[in-house]
Amino acid sequence: MGQSSSTGQPAAAVSPEHLSSLLANRFAKKCFTPLELAHFRDVFSMLADNQDGLRYWKEESLCRFLCLPDTLSFNHEAPSSTKHSPGTVTSPTSISTDPSQTPITLGPGPVMYQMATYLGAFPFPSLAPSILTGEALLKVVVIMTERYKKVLKGGTGDRRKLLFRSLAVFDRRMSSVAEKMTEEERSRLRAEKDLGEGKGRDRDGSEAGSEGGEGVKGEKDGVEGIRSHVAGFSIDEPGYGDDNYAPDEEEEDDDELALAALDSLDAFEVYKSDSRHSDTKIHHAQIPVDNFRRLITLLLIIAPLTAQQNLALCAEYYNSASEQEHLQHTTECILNSFLREGNSGISYHTFNTIVPSALPYMFDGLNPLFEHFLFSKNFDLSRRKREASAAEAIAAKPLSPTNPASPTSPSAQRTSFSHPSLAPNSVTSPTTAAAASSSDPTAQPLLLQPGEILTLSTLSHLSFFIPGSTHLFHRLRPLYSGLDSGFSLGSFESHVLNWRAPSILLVGGTRLSNTHSKLSSSERAFTDKLPPKRFPDSSHEHTKTNKKSRGEKVTFGAYLSVPWKHTPRDAIGNQDTLLFQLAPTHRVFKASNLVRDYATFTHESIGFGTPPPRKSAAQGRYSSSSSSGHTVSLGPVSLWLNASLAYGVFTHDASGGGAFHTSPIPISGSSDTGSNIGSGHNSRSHATQSWQDRFEIESLEIWGCGGDEEAEQQRKAWEFEEREAAARRGIKFGKDVEADRALLEMVGLVGNSRGDSGGSMG
Repeated sequence: MGQSSSTGQPAAAVSPEHLSSLLANRFAKKCFTPLELAHFRDVFSMLADNQDGLRYWKEESLCRFLCLPDTLSFNHEAPSSTKHSPGTVTSPTSISTDPSQTPITLGPGPVMYQMATYLGAFPFPSLAPSILTGEALLKVVVIMTERYKKVLKGGTGDRRKLLFRSLAVFDRRMSSVAEKMTEEERSRLRAEKDLGEGKGRDRDGSEAGSEGGEGVKGEKDGVEGIRSHVAGFSIDEPGYGDDNYAPDEEEEDDDELALAALDSLDAFEVYKSDSRHSDTKIHHAQIPVDNFRRLITLLLIIAPLTAQQNLALCAEYYNSASEQEHLQHTTECILNSFLREGNSGISYHTFNTIVPSALPYMFDGLNPLFEHFLFSKNFDLSRRKREASAAEAIAAKPLSPTNPASPTSPSAQRTSFSHPSLAPNSVTSPTTAAAASSSDPTAQPLLLQPGEILTLSTLSHLSFFIPGSTHLFHRLRPLYSGLDSGFSLGSFESHVLNWRAPSILLVGGTRLSNTHSKLSSSERAFTDKLPPKRFPDSSHEHTKTNKKSRGEKVTFGAYLSVPWKHTPRDAIGNQDTLLFQLAPTHRVFKASNLVRDYATFTHESIGFGTPPPRKSAAQGRYSSSSSSGHTVSLGPVSLWLNASLAYGVFTHDASGGGAFHTSPIPISGSSDTGSNIGSGHNSRSHATQSWQDRFEIESLEIWGCGGDEEAEQQRKAWEFEEREAAARRGIKFGKDVEADRALLEMVGLVGNSRGDSGGSMG
């Protein structure tokens, strides 16, 4: 293996271009059905440009087909420390066509085109940026939709690294080795790279479609000069020789997905030779902040997208100024989790640490977006079937004054059931789409009714880390809102209990001041119940001074996959329980096996990660008092809301040891730039990762993940409990009331003095 290719020729005699073509044809045969491949060919042919026999897509064609917005009506300020490196595709941050309107920034089109031209060169980075020919575009679709898993069994976990490479640019200032290179060494490496590219332009383009069909053949490769405005990927420019690679970095820098592709072609030697001519040091690359901001915004918009749904339909949900403001705010909160003080971009270490731990489903929206290549308007077979059925129905009806049209009349020819909303790539409004089919769950609104915290952009944000998007889009229903039902545990209980499906708690408010003298009497009473504050706030810029600490908005939440119930003794929840922070920085805290105090609900508080009340021997009652004398005992990673639902506290002790794992994301704005991320082993890392936010609750919402069936089950459960309660009220006691009550407590018909609920309704 590695000595010869599948063509039987020596590895050195096979060019990377030829192997890339072979891989495209293997993808075409193994990853698509014949019908899907026919759709792809038709889509490519409709928008392909032709120059000297070479058919390819330009950036405008890609953006037009995917309906990518040209502009985003957001007004944001990039961090002052952000400086874009050479080679980015960023454009001016804003353009103003109307001074009275919000400044407009360019959309995600250039970013997506950069990604496509890099992925089209897979598995050889030296070929990037590639021309988007039929076979290059086919590889893009295979990678974006994760269909490569049908061929590359060994590269299932490396798509994330490939996506980073497609977004990143190389910054020579990050490499001390590159700075020490002589100009002669750089010239030699550039010459070797140019020689390799020159050899690659002689392959026969007709062989590209020998296995994959007409859609991926016929592209000639003798045409030069067809390049987009993207001048080149700096990450792949020659930098320094192979002798300068550190052994540990070289091993980590290997692209497992590319190696799996070359393994399938038995061409490792060609890949290694190509790698020597391109600087692929991933740890010396960064994603420009503005590019990543645009991508996050696009991913939020396409999160609920389906394979046959037009992106323009999802974008229409953000037509209002308020929704656009929420979208911008959500984008910045997610982006904050990647930013580090002193860094001009997003490094691979930060990217590869945060995405799998805090945003594991962030890129899932790319799958249905690129599935659009497999649905051509010209292959709408259902439309032909509907038209045929309509014609048969009209022909079967007798002619009458009320039905004057004959099958051959012009009015009959105009009678058709083909509606624009039924076309795969049509643009329709949300109202029209919802009316198209009441039985289709995706035809229902994305959110039945927006809340104070939960908006459409927040819903997409939740889908980035809560598993099973089917529980979120079109399925969330409001169970409780403090603004509507009142901030009390009694109101909370009457709306949330007996919901037999997963639920999401969202709480938002204003951070309290760190100065005790500036607190009101009620705020002091709340803080006096808590242990002394040992950690700063979660935002570094507000820990330097107390003047701005009060007033910043914070949003926290929890995902509970089990029904709510009273927890006088034991906590509820399981390994699926999640704690998270949505603003001002995105963080996710996964459940731990060490302690199982996932969620508690008592007459005193609501808690996640806090220990359940303990029984006091002196009083014979359950209390949440800690051994240190304070009323509340907080877990290392915990969210606790007091009895009046007026105040809350979120604690994150980086030393860990509680019901939830710690987050690798340091305090917002800290200078912990990467070496300590996720390590949690030194005092400096703990100092930048431990924090505590005490806040006044302004909004509290509980959302049920379910539909009409779950709501009906909850209604029936409440009716049953009401009948049982009425029956209990009608019980007549004898002369010995205490004895009769004790007997009823034994059988569970009434509650006892300790606060345990009677009956077996839970």
